[in-house]
Amino acid sequence: YWVTNYELDGFRHDATKHVPEAYWRTLTQKVRSNTDRPIYQIGETYGSYDLIRSYVSTGMLDAQFDFNQYDAAVSAFAKADGDFSNLAETLYKGLEYYGHHHLMGNISGNQDRARFISYASGDVSFEEDAKKAGWTREIGMSDTTAFDRLGMLQAFNMTVPGVPVIYYGDEYGSIGANDPDNRKMMKFDNLSQRELDLKKLVQDLVNLRRNSMSLLYGTTEILSDKNGLFVLERTYFDEKTTVYFNENAISLNVYSKADNSDLIDVKLFNAIETEEKIQVKPRNFVIIQTKIKTTIQE
Repeated sequence: YWVTNYELDGFRHDATKHVPEAYWRTLTQKVRSNTDRPIYQIGETYGSYDLIRSYVSTGMLDAQFDFNQYDAAVSAFAKADGDFSNLAETLYKGLEYYGHHHLMGNISGNQDRARFISYASGDVSFEEDAKKAGWTREIGMSDTTAFDRLGMLQAFNMTVPGVPVIYYGDEYGSIGANDPDNRKMMKFDNLSQRELDLKKLVQDLVNLRRNSMSLLYGTTEILSDKNGLFVLERTYFDEKTTVYFNENAISLNVYSKADNSDLIDVKLFNAIETEEKIQVKPRNFVIIQTKIKTTIQE
């Protein structure tokens, strides 16, 4: 696949930058008539759901970066206030607007925003000018639990409908305020243990996503968004993937082995496992994937 990214300005309503819909239809027709390769066109528009969706249709763009969902995810996972209601509402609203099997980009970051991990660590405040912060001081890493929070964001992006999009460096936790501080050189060597652990976690999440029919094509249901627990379930025939995000300060039991004798092929991801229970770590996530025993009638 070839992937092309276009930046559209719908938020500031600047007539010199707003791209007419006729342009995208013409461009898409010319691109597809001059290549035999699949082309995935994803755009970048700030604005309302209606404005963003207006560019996503037959003959135009395949998708847009889902900034509305990203903002809700940043609030849920970086602010750590235990409130998941807005994230649940935003996820459902996205499915309503773009469809339950859409190609919208689930982004981990963007050049127009401070790095998620720097918000999560508290080194960049939500109340300050993030661009000014990048110019006036050196952004550090004062709270390494932010790596777990970035892991939660990556797990969310990998398990909801849409196309996961990793902004470079977010696979290991690059720090920074807003542009240009969020454009640091990519690190390929000399990663810290925390960075290596996050990179491995993201690699495993990518492999899980690629090899799970429920995560690719399954139905989507939110089982809980209260009491500091966000539970997301994707189901495709006999395969079920359940994701638990725990904002509580204690581990929580989420699965009893004794009560699920009809399940086979239980796969655990990032879990605490005992003889009888499976738990989600405090301020972290766990993924449980199961298949139901099926009986063939002759």
